[in-house]
Parts: sequence; structure tokens; C-alpha cells
Amino acid sequence: EELAAVKEENEALKKENRAYQKEVIQLQKQLIEKQDEQINSVKDTVQTELKTFSSAVTSTMKTEIKSVSKSCASAVAPKKIAAAVQKVADQDERSRNVIVYGLNEEKDEDLQNRVQLILEDLGEKPVIRNCSRVGNGMRSDATRPVKFSLANSDHVRQVLRKAKLLRTKEGYDSVYVCPDRSLEERRAYKKLVEELMKKRTTETNKVHFIRNNKIVSFERDSAPRNADKT
Repeated sequence: EELAAVKEENEALKKENRAYQKEVIQLQKQLIEKQDEQINSVKDTVQTELKTFSSAVTSTMKTEIKSVSKSCASAVAPKKIAAAVQKVADQDERSRNVIVYGLNEEKDEDLQNRVQLILEDLGEKPVIRNCSRVGNGMRSDATRPVKFSLANSDHVRQVLRKAKLLRTKEGYDSVYVCPDRSLEERRAYKKLVEELMKKRTTETNKVHFIRNNKIVSFERDSAPRNADKT
């Protein structure tokens, strides 16, 4: 009787595992359909972007499928997979966006032209898409950031690499060009900046700046000239 019960339980687990695998296949089909739509709209960058996107999704899928295999009795596994796929899709979309902070608002402004001038001052002339302010309506107490998209993430990285050059340009003292961070990333970066400000106050004998999402410190006499200060 115990052997029969074990066999019955094993068979039930196999059936449940097959059901999860069918759901994974369905999610993969939906992902493929979405990729097909992107191919039709972004022909000039599809090879590079699709390779990056597919690689990230494949890596995430493998991790989630292993998790499903180890815990077949968990009913939330398919939801985790869907969430992982959505997270990758969001990251892929944000990788083509750029955020500009500190650009003063003007009534009836030609925002895309103003952004184009900033990029030209950085020596870049990419095609700008979907340029707009983030938030509803002008405010007297705050300047809304500007969000725009470029053709692919390579263009975004090129712009971000040159963003520090704005500090040498007249009229851009309070203008900052940044990546499109998620809510979690913005919170982490805000905490990093707060730590940076504290170090600049308490350790005045050193030069402190942010590089690759880490605080780097040097003695003032030994600080590199090309330090990307924040």
C-alpha cells in the first residue's frame, strides 16, 4: 500500500510538472510574438537588440524553470516566470531611454529641439523619439525631468559616456543626463548620493565621486584628472 501511494504521488507530481511546462511554453510563445512585433518596427537595430533581449530572457527562463522543477507543488511558479519576463521586457525598454534633469521649463517650448541641442553639445546627433516631460503640468516649485528614447541601447550608452562634458559647457551647471532607472534603482542611487554628500562633508581631505554605482575616494593630490565626479 505504501508503494502504491508513493507511485500515485509521483504520478501526480509528473502531471503537475507537465502542466507547468505547458504554461512556460505558452509564455515563451507570447514572448516570441512580442519579439516579432519589435522586429517589424525596429528593423535597423533588431539584430543587436534581439540578441541582448533573447539572451537575458533565456537566462531568466532557465533560472525560473529550475525553480519550478524543484518545487512543482508551488502554484505561484508560473506567476514568477511571468514577472521575470515582464522585468526583462521593462529593462529592455528602459535601456533605450535617457532622462534629463534640471532643464528649465518654458511655455510652449520645443522640447525635442532643446534636447537635440544638448546632444549636439555632447557631439552626438542621434534620432530622438518620444520626447516629453515626466509628470502632469508645469510647476512653480519644481522642474519636471525630460524623458526621451533613442534607436538602441548602444546610442544611449554613448550619450551617457559623454554626459559629464556638459559640466564644461556654459548654461548647463544644473543639467544632468542620466539613464532611465527603475524605482528600485532610483532609491539605491539616491542612497548612494546621500552617502557621497556625507563623505564630502566628513572627509574633506579626499576627493569623492561616484563611478559604476560605487563611491570612489582619492587623496586630493592623487585624484585622477578625469574622475567622473557626481
